[in-house]
Amino acid sequence: MQVYLLDSADAKHGTVFYNADETVRYTFPYKANTGYIMFNGPNQFHGVPTTLNKGETRLSSYTYFGPVEHK
Repeated sequence: MQVYLLDSADAKHGTVFYNADETVRYTFPYKANTGYIMFNGPNQFHGVPTTLNKGETRLSSYTYFGPVEHK
């Protein structure tokens, strides 16, 4: 899960998910207090397609939820 925390970055600095053929599947714009949950698996590619300029900030919380062990 990733949640964007600051409004100071341009929306274009969000996260892009790609198909296996490298075409864009979906783009999450960078906007404070929004985010996404993803399931990692084969052909699940993602990244930030832009470079931040000097003085721009992209701050987010990236959380991993591991398997739950039931006893």
